Amino acid sequence: MASQRHDQSLQAFYIKRLAQRYQANEVAVKNAIALLREGNTVPFIVRYKSSMIQGINDINIQQIRNDYEDFILLQEESKKLKTRLQKSGALTLQLEQELDRAESVEEIKELAKQFKTTPTGSLADRAKKLGLDKLATLLLENKIDQVNFKSWIKRDTQGLASIEEIQNGVKHILANVIAKNSNCRSYVGKLFKNAEITSFLSSTTIKQQMHNPSFDNVLERYSNFQRKVTHVLPHQVLALNRGEREKILTVKIKADFKAQEKFCTWARNEIFPFVPKRKDVERIFNEATKDAFVRLLQPAEERRIRVVIARRNLTCQAQKAAVSIFTQNLRRMLLTPSVSGKVILGIDPGYKNGCKLAIIDKLGVITGEVLHATIIYIHDARISEAEATLVNLVQGFKCSLIAIGNGCACRDVETLLSNLTSRRAFNFQKVKYCKMSFSFVNESGSSWYSISELGRAELPKLMPNLRSAVSIARRLQNPLAEMTKVEPKHLGVGMYQHDIPDKLLEKAVKGVLEACVSFVGIDCNTADVTMLQHVAGLNLKCAKAIVEYRKENGPLCNREQLKKIKGIGPKTFEQCAGFLRINPASYEENLSNYTSLTVSTSSGKRKISTDSSIVARKKQRIIAESNKLDMTIIHPDNYPSALKFLRYLGATMDDIGDQKLIEKVTLQLNIPGFEALQKCLGIDSDVFKNLCDALQQNLDFDIRSDYDEPVFRSSIISLQSIVNGTILTGCVRNVTTFGIFVDCGLGTDGMIRIGEEVITQSESEKRPLGPGDRVKVKVKRVSGVNNKRILLELAQ
Repeated sequence: MASQRHDQSLQAFYIKRLAQRYQANEVAVKNAIALLREGNTVPFIVRYKSSMIQGINDINIQQIRNDYEDFILLQEESKKLKTRLQKSGALTLQLEQELDRAESVEEIKELAKQFKTTPTGSLADRAKKLGLDKLATLLLENKIDQVNFKSWIKRDTQGLASIEEIQNGVKHILANVIAKNSNCRSYVGKLFKNAEITSFLSSTTIKQQMHNPSFDNVLERYSNFQRKVTHVLPHQVLALNRGEREKILTVKIKADFKAQEKFCTWARNEIFPFVPKRKDVERIFNEATKDAFVRLLQPAEERRIRVVIARRNLTCQAQKAAVSIFTQNLRRMLLTPSVSGKVILGIDPGYKNGCKLAIIDKLGVITGEVLHATIIYIHDARISEAEATLVNLVQGFKCSLIAIGNGCACRDVETLLSNLTSRRAFNFQKVKYCKMSFSFVNESGSSWYSISELGRAELPKLMPNLRSAVSIARRLQNPLAEMTKVEPKHLGVGMYQHDIPDKLLEKAVKGVLEACVSFVGIDCNTADVTMLQHVAGLNLKCAKAIVEYRKENGPLCNREQLKKIKGIGPKTFEQCAGFLRINPASYEENLSNYTSLTVSTSSGKRKISTDSSIVARKKQRIIAESNKLDMTIIHPDNYPSALKFLRYLGATMDDIGDQKLIEKVTLQLNIPGFEALQKCLGIDSDVFKNLCDALQQNLDFDIRSDYDEPVFRSSIISLQSIVNGTILTGCVRNVTTFGIFVDCGLGTDGMIRIGEEVITQSESEKRPLGPGDRVKVKVKRVSGVNNKRILLELAQ
């Protein structure tokens, strides 16, 4: 019972810590953890349980879940060590409190090493076996008059053969007592608080430089690195880790050189305040204090700093920072507004293997159909042929957008297009072009997709190099659908994402994909397995089951049909239903594709029927069973409440999405007594808020419209044409903890340095800058080889 109360106390303390960390209400954090433990997904909690979490956003809910899981693991390790120490009699109240304060599993493991026993035993253990702990106890209790070293001499026993051996044994026992004293460990921790991490080039790197003077590595900038442990930035920790792992750098921990002297003085006054009357006893105390520091406490603290702080806490914090940056960037990339209704030409630039071209049609049921794919060569004598091919393709297929990948030849492709535009080759179509890195519709990962199993399955008739051009075009057309096909760490955003443990990155990415796909909402009848598996509550197995159900039975006519699909039970339906929509336009398009449907016979068996009249009747029945609420964010469980609210407003389901109904709901929200109405109708506050949000939206509402569309250009900006003070418009391409990278169409990204302040997009928008944001910047400095280092600042 006492143990249970202790666990509850620790949990309450940790919830309070999480509330402070995320600036949230303690009750809200406690509710969030309870909802997560019940198996609810983050998107479901944020959308349908908003009052319980009191405004905590999905990003913080995800982080709270990860932190709480770490806390549970920490508690399990702590309990194991407490049990072991209790059995050996080494568990004290101070030590138990120290274990409760531990912030990482590694910290507990390092603490456990101090109590670890070896087959031969420590120096103190051996002395205790000789009975010298009795002498040590007398000294600690200041009963020095009772200490007689000569009476303990046994000439034939090692360790007791002389006074010197006896005193050494007592010294080792005292040193062990000092080392295990929590106050001593705490004081040593304070002495090492200002410890520094230093790094220099390893002997391996120096040899490489001697044999190859042109050897260059970006990590060489850390060859004379020196900084306090507490001041090392996340990207520096990851860089040092990589440098040490690749044997480019040697990393050391450097502590205060007066630490030993300070500790001995403190311990002499605080731990042994009494002054021995005998010089031999005073010498034993002094030597024991020094031995405890040099042999036990200092190595343990250095190891703790290196393993726990520098290599675990700092690395863990750095990894979390890198994951946070990566997921923020990924989120913004995935929420790029789609460019629909356009025929797009995608270009994957190249020299030796040519520039790969692919033209895709306007957005269809799922993605744009490939209309044409070919290769052109833009150097040597073949440039004229390349120009003619481009003009014919753009005019013949009526392309209105051109998406250019950022390959080695992208600048030459841009120049070629600029020349064609200036010669009025494209003017009648008024084509604009978009270099993919100008916006957060990033080209990175298209090459990976082109050789992936999914790429081969989707575009089996195209060569891999042409698939990358298709991917580039589709990135502009429907970024969310296209980028979920690529392994996230290949998307080229973030900071040292390849150094992050796969499990940590996969877990974070899964949360972002789930949130983005769910909050955007996807069509039940058009989404493929890749998209469906990321919907809240669904997995790969459920996604495949939905696609199979569509193949056998035709498109779903309402959300209730999801319950008939194998693998979608009550809990899964509860979590996913509100994020899956039935869109009439795509629904009818799907119906027209079915020339046969599965029908039931009188015997109860099912068979495929191709009889046109049977198929037609079933199609009519499906249409009759459709429900307009299935196009909204309203959860099926709340449809009765929605109908009650609609009746109160004097409306029906057919009015959903109509401007008049939107105005009615908006007007109702501005009338005093809004909360009284909710109570009068007997509708839960969360449900009522969700109904109002849904009924104020158009049926084609898309949360991606809140973000900037890709930047399109109709002219080329030259790197040689800019000077300090030049004002440019660009698009954020990547964000790290040390800088924001902006593509202004110069062929190389400029960087805005990040200081302590948070850079926001504008005064009116309080969110930080992220990939895809349009920014106006001023050139501060251009430097480096070929002027490729561009320092920027936000223009006023």
